[in-house]
Amino acid sequence: MKMRVQVSKRTKIISAYMSSQNECLTLDELSSLTGLKKNDLTVQLHYLHKEGLVTRHWKVIDNSKKRIYCLKKEMVINKV
Repeated sequence: MKMRVQVSKRTKIISAYMSSQNECLTLDELSSLTGLKKNDLTVQLHYLHKEGLVTRHWKVIDNSKKRIYCLKKEMVINKV
């Protein structure tokens, strides 16, 4: 019998950061890497920001201003 393991949204987000080449990702990139909806991502990223694991910045990409989210990898290693 196969056992299904539930992976939390938070774990999906952190693993997406760890597997990507960049430390900073946009909401669209995170959505495609994790398979989560953008609304769920913004809520989880808000909580990660409050805990000090993620920083938020603005960046101009293709003449549009987008929010990028950067993971503090040293904080993740210390929390684990």
